[in-house]
Parts: sequence; structure tokens; C-alpha cells
Amino acid sequence: MIDVINLFLGVFIVVLAVMVFESNDRLYLFPIIFFVGAILMTLNSIKSMKSSKVFAIFFLIFGILLLAAAFVSIAAMAGLI
Repeated sequence: MIDVINLFLGVFIVVLAVMVFESNDRLYLFPIIFFVGAILMTLNSIKSMKSSKVFAIFFLIFGILLLAAAFVSIAAMAGLI
């Protein structure tokens, strides 16, 4: 089940990235891309907990970094940074 969700989230991220780089008017999609990426990494962390704790921790840390990037990009768009 997690693999199917990862597939759909990955395709969604690619579609959003293409939309962002197609036009500069869609920069508001960056926080969404980062947030969905954080969800994807968290799901990968949960999935890899069974086999390798090292990869699970790596995925979790990367997910937290993507979540932080989402908040930073929201703050930058709001003019707070």
C-alpha cells in the first residue's frame, strides 16, 4: 500500500515541478512540492523501518528538512524573510 502511495506522490511531485519550471507565475507551488516531498520521505522512512534503521533515519531527517524548506518558502513568499 505504501508503494502505491509513493508512486502517486512521486508522479504528483514531477507534475508540479514541470508546472513550476514552465512558468514563473507558479512559484506558489514550491511549498506544496516540498510538503508532498516531506510526506513521501516520511512514508519511505516508515517502510524502511523493517529492513534498515539507518535508511529509515536518513529518510526521516530528509523529510524534516523538506518540511523546513516548505515553511521557509512560505515565509519567503509572505515577505517575512
